[in-house]
Amino acid sequence: MSEAKFVTVPKYDEISVKQVFPKFLDDSKVMEYLQDEYPKDRYPDRAYFFTVLNTVHPEYVGNMIAHANSARFAADGEANARQTVDINEEWWDKLQSMPFISRKYIKIANFRRIER
Repeated sequence: MSEAKFVTVPKYDEISVKQVFPKFLDDSKVMEYLQDEYPKDRYPDRAYFFTVLNTVHPEYVGNMIAHANSARFAADGEANARQTVDINEEWWDKLQSMPFISRKYIKIANFRRIER
């Protein structure tokens, strides 16, 4: 226990036990601390698995967490790219030609005016 390097791994889909565990089935250093077999669709405990992995391969776990965080929180990251909408010039012109008034904003503003 004194040699174990505990780690807290963010709960992201790309660094789940389900995704990472199969990559280390042939690694004898990691599998030395895990069961030989698991039931179908069952995996080791998350905290225990990543503690073992961080103890045996600390550089791998550090790089994996850093990569996942940079991909999720980068301004030009993949998550932001999926949240954009591309439109052509014709649609942009149509949208710009129509007036936009937020009803929710007007109700809140009017409600606040009445209270004062």
